[in-house]
Amino acid sequence: YEAMKIAHHIKEALDSNGYQRQSIGVITIYKDQVKEINAALKKVGILNEKGQLEALYSEQKLLVGTVDAFQGREFDIVYLSLAYTTNDIRSEKYPYSRLAWDNSNSLLCVALSRQKKMLIVVGDMKIYKDPLCRKFLVFMI
Repeated sequence: YEAMKIAHHIKEALDSNGYQRQSIGVITIYKDQVKEINAALKKVGILNEKGQLEALYSEQKLLVGTVDAFQGREFDIVYLSLAYTTNDIRSEKYPYSRLAWDNSNSLLCVALSRQKKMLIVVGDMKIYKDPLCRKFLVFMI
């Protein structure tokens, strides 16, 4: 759902010329989320089946990747896909201890500092109301 929201938002902005000549980066910490976002970008018609920008958007600079792919790079507009829900933090598959980006200040610093003009953080709003997330929120500040 989060990947599709990002893809639809980017498409709407590109089609309305809101992001014309703006470089766009989409950052997440999970490789699987990168795949989901790329699949969503294909569904909305930004990427073709080969994963390349469709002709209509060929002048656009767009990168989707994990935090490591963004080290040393800057983009005008960056989407940060948190890819967490309150269900994740309560499950054994994604224990709460992993919520704070593996407690890595350097990962978080890269993720929050790659934009020149705008950072859009995308995630499940319920997570900000969950008492288990207080550590994460303090870590984010």
